[in-house]
Amino acid sequence: MVLTNGLCTRSPTEFWGIGRPLAGKVGAEPLEPDKAPNPELSTTRGNGIDLPPLALKNSIVPISENKSISPNATIEDRCPLSALLSQTLVAFTLELDYEFERRMENAGFPGTILSRLVWQRIVRFVDRQGIRAQELSEKSSAADGFFMLGCMERWHVIELGPTPSAQALWLKPHPRSGRLLRDGWGSGRGIRPDWMVTLTEKGAAAAAVWLPLTEEIESRWETRFGAARIRSLRQTLAEVTSLPATENIPGLVSRALHAFTLQFNVASDTPLSLCASTLRILSADPIPERDIPVLTGSSKEESGLGWQHKPYVQVEQDCTRGRGKVVSLTARGLEAQRNYCQLVRTIEAEWEEEFGVSTISGIRKNLQELFALRDGERPLMAQGLTPPSGVVRSGACAPALGRKVVAPRRADGRAKWPFKRRLSFVIPQERFHTTRYGT
Repeated sequence: MVLTNGLCTRSPTEFWGIGRPLAGKVGAEPLEPDKAPNPELSTTRGNGIDLPPLALKNSIVPISENKSISPNATIEDRCPLSALLSQTLVAFTLELDYEFERRMENAGFPGTILSRLVWQRIVRFVDRQGIRAQELSEKSSAADGFFMLGCMERWHVIELGPTPSAQALWLKPHPRSGRLLRDGWGSGRGIRPDWMVTLTEKGAAAAAVWLPLTEEIESRWETRFGAARIRSLRQTLAEVTSLPATENIPGLVSRALHAFTLQFNVASDTPLSLCASTLRILSADPIPERDIPVLTGSSKEESGLGWQHKPYVQVEQDCTRGRGKVVSLTARGLEAQRNYCQLVRTIEAEWEEEFGVSTISGIRKNLQELFALRDGERPLMAQGLTPPSGVVRSGACAPALGRKVVAPRRADGRAKWPFKRRLSFVIPQERFHTTRYGT
């Protein structure tokens, strides 16, 4: 899962599509997280979604001319609204996922590190009788629906197969385990639209855990941050999204972030998923590639440079250390970074004209307070960002990957690789609320 100040990939915020430019409020049903997703936004997720007026590329207001930005603004004041929405959604999803893993371990399924995206896209649509794969794909509105079904099959959450009246499925033994599996098992290959999707024992247990969990995490937030503050956040977000104020927090936040993302991507050549993460923390001065996960608040897997970054970054060997690589922005990357800083403020100014200054400033104020409130030296938000002890996400253990011995032991008796996992995965999540913002 990626934790950034603008958006997060493979977690709750960047897998909605680029819609066509429309006018009005956001009126579609809420799009909620998950984790994952393709950072490249497709065109299928924006159908039927009305958006605020779009900021055109030639109408970007330079930061120095933007009167809505105080010259004495703090880092939090300069934080883009999309960043606050994204961090809030990530924090909620992380807390929910941690609690989900803990309860699944208590239910007899340790190491279940599924995200709420699985519930949102697949599991909540599958009842005891099952559902056809095509119908499930239509309900989830996921372009990669069959691929996700294959992943859930591999993780033993669902079972796939033809209806009892259909021709029997040809099975072949697995080369290692000897289990009889369909051709293409664990992937989207070979899945037919008329196949039935049913929950396994593990999937049924996960559904039972997920069902009440969103409401319970919201109750925690009301206790932690104050019921009045959460109620005010709901009301202001409802004015922007046209959803009822009784909608759950991830639904309201994700819908607002969805609208912001669509508007940004229509007005920018570079998607917000790139601008708000890697491009935001880079500059013309080279930095070690290994520092990118820390600066973006991301895992190593998600912050790695891919083909999408190629036009914007320059990767060279680190001559000073003799090993590793350093990364810097190209001229195009610097331009994309400047446009990002300007465009997010332009969009927010347009939202103030569309929905009212009091509404947008209310959203910003409520979101900033969630991260500003403290219990002594520790932010209140951090209370939900520490995984329970003993679960995989805490770094106390790691998947064995078929090995009986997971890792060699250190002098203090702890396994080395789980400890490294904590350094590279858990600690950045605990620190993401303090990640520095782009300026």
